Amino acid sequence: MKWFNNLKIGSRLLIGFGMIMAIALVIGLIGINGISKVDKLDTELYENMTVPLGQLVTITSSYNNIKADLRDVTLSRDGVNITKYSDNVRADSDNFDKELEEFSQTIVTDMEKQKIRTLKENKSKYMDVANKVMELSKNNKKDEAVNLIYSELAKIQGNVENDLKTIVNLKESNAKSFSHSNDETAGIVKTLVTVLMVIGIIVAVLLGIFISSSVSKPITEIMYSANKIAEGDLNIEIKVDSRDEIGILKNSFKKMAIHLNEVIKSINFAADQVAIGSKQIADSGIILSQGASEQASSIEQLTASLEEISSNTKFNADNSNTANKLTEEVK
Repeated sequence: MKWFNNLKIGSRLLIGFGMIMAIALVIGLIGINGISKVDKLDTELYENMTVPLGQLVTITSSYNNIKADLRDVTLSRDGVNITKYSDNVRADSDNFDKELEEFSQTIVTDMEKQKIRTLKENKSKYMDVANKVMELSKNNKKDEAVNLIYSELAKIQGNVENDLKTIVNLKESNAKSFSHSNDETAGIVKTLVTVLMVIGIIVAVLLGIFISSSVSKPITEIMYSANKIAEGDLNIEIKVDSRDEIGILKNSFKKMAIHLNEVIKSINFAADQVAIGSKQIADSGIILSQGASEQASSIEQLTASLEEISSNTKFNADNSNTANKLTEEVK
């Protein structure tokens, strides 16, 4: 990661914040995508499972109305009422077919599609027999109409009701499965987002530690070097391993330590030269002192000799005077 340490501190911080923002963005996008997916699945659940259950209620109600109107057709003795009830049967049948067709658009499984086809076939057979019943009732053949209801129509009616019941059960089962699948999807999205959040937090912490270390460690080294210099120890090694602001500062400290070392060496050299000169002067002083002592001693000896000569001269003078006196006396 030498290239990273060579970056300016501001650039490193920007990269760190950028990476954290990127992680947050990824987590946010995944979360939004998951929420959208769950929302879409809930919409499908409503449109393909909940709404169809209401349509099945309408279909079942139309079928029950067909049976009730057909019963009224067979019980009525009035031609007008027979026509009225017959029209109601056909209207309910049309409504049944319409709702069933709309319901068919929400089918998602092959089993449901098969049951819808079977229901349509049985319902068509039912209406064929129902039309015969209405025709017989219209022609006042009530007994034949009733017999047809309890024989052929009853069998078909049982098939239609079984088909409706099976379709309702299938739709409820599919709705539960779909809802369970939605719950699993929501759980997966929740787990995924949670895991990504934990990973994001860990990465952010590690990134923060890494960037902090890349800044604090060299600063600590500079502080150590500065303390050594303050204590007077210039024999330190400052390693410059980056080209950022701290690297520049470390390089400046390194140059300062080198220059101070050179200055101290120059001062020490000058001090040594002064010491040598002082010693030489001191030695010369000692020699001069010894010479002066010897000269003083010689002067003392010379003075003593002069005094002795003076004494001898005086003695000789005295002797001469005495000799002169004796000579005069002899004359």
